[in-house]
Amino acid sequence: MRMTDVWKRDFSIQLLECALHNNFPCCQMLFQKYLHELNSSWNKLHTTLFCPTEIPECQQPDDNGSYTNVAYTRADGATNTLHYVYSSRGLPTLLVARTGLKSNMTVDWKSFLSSNYSDVKNSVTFTQKPDYAYAVVFTKLYEYDDIEDTADMEKVPANSSLWITHELSDVIWENSSVDFTQRLHTFNFSVVTSSSSLMFNGNGSLSFTLTIQGKDTRNSILPHLAFNANTSQFDVRMIGLEPAFNSSRFGLEIHLVTSLPEDTNRMDIRTHKSIDDEHSPGTFEMLDWTSEGDLQMKGAFVQWKPVCYSQFDYNTRSASKVKHYDLQNTTLALNAHPLLLYAYFGDSLSDGSLGVKALNVSYGIIGDKFYAHTGYTGWMFSVGSGLPPSDMVSLLVILVISIGLGIPVLLIAFGGITMCVKRRRDQRDSLYSDISSPYTPIQ
Repeated sequence: MRMTDVWKRDFSIQLLECALHNNFPCCQMLFQKYLHELNSSWNKLHTTLFCPTEIPECQQPDDNGSYTNVAYTRADGATNTLHYVYSSRGLPTLLVARTGLKSNMTVDWKSFLSSNYSDVKNSVTFTQKPDYAYAVVFTKLYEYDDIEDTADMEKVPANSSLWITHELSDVIWENSSVDFTQRLHTFNFSVVTSSSSLMFNGNGSLSFTLTIQGKDTRNSILPHLAFNANTSQFDVRMIGLEPAFNSSRFGLEIHLVTSLPEDTNRMDIRTHKSIDDEHSPGTFEMLDWTSEGDLQMKGAFVQWKPVCYSQFDYNTRSASKVKHYDLQNTTLALNAHPLLLYAYFGDSLSDGSLGVKALNVSYGIIGDKFYAHTGYTGWMFSVGSGLPPSDMVSLLVILVISIGLGIPVLLIAFGGITMCVKRRRDQRDSLYSDISSPYTPIQ
């Protein structure tokens, strides 16, 4: 594949940063990723498969009224294939595995749909062992009473009556919807009720929409996050939820799981600031939750801008704040029902051989009159592997800045030159005046 100009700029900037800090391992890792990018292309999305129609559990809700939503897309590149598996069974989970081109995913549906969790183990397999896999899991929706209007979950006393934890393993899922073309696949999983919460009374819903692109572009919806060959994007929307408190705000717990053990897969969150808010007006930061991986481009990331929206129409007037908190060391035990992960990773999920961390984010800003004011929160973020996309200062912005700074500089320079020329000319005229001054001849 021809490496895109955006990726070239990202690579150049990060390589320069490594060189300036004399960080040879960093430079080596970047070159490995550069070679991988040259040999990769994820622009061919293949037909999405759902739970087979001949299996009753796939077409009918379970005893609680929840549907089994499973979607699959493969993206073939020049030398590798990315397999995307998205399921709401147990917990809403996206699993991404990278294999050779001729590898296929197989599912033992009887085992995967079994009510006996031990049967679920290793029911999702690939004909070639993936060289890397990662997953994003949504585990909990937090609701807290922000009576002090701080928009900060950490300032609310823990283990108090000001908190409600909604386990996403207890919710009831609608039948999924899908919209896909040759280069764009979109899946929407929505929660309509819960077996343990009154939050979804009425018309309230919680939805997770996954979008997979087959080309480098930007999302048409604010904050216009970038797609590249290795990324997909989530749009999380909380619509018309019934708050339990007068000052309710919401937060979300997310797990990032990678197939590399944590001692070689350090995770952290980095904030990148920019002078350019061209794509998301008023937002000058980008956050990357990264796992460094090794030198073969084995590293996953979650990327977002610290902005969410309080109305269905994402615009600057409805923009609010996303606050993140420190990463947490954690595990995903079977009693949390991470069934898709257990179906693929098996016992590795609990034996410490995977990299697992959890992140909490909360939504809202001081003075916004809390969630109940609009009854809506929407947040978009990207997930992927390799180098996270970077927001570069565009040519248009460079031209605007250059014109804005250049014209005053030119005017000052022109004015200075004009003054110097005038002063020089005045000095010369004064000298000529002295030489040619009137004199009286000698008689």
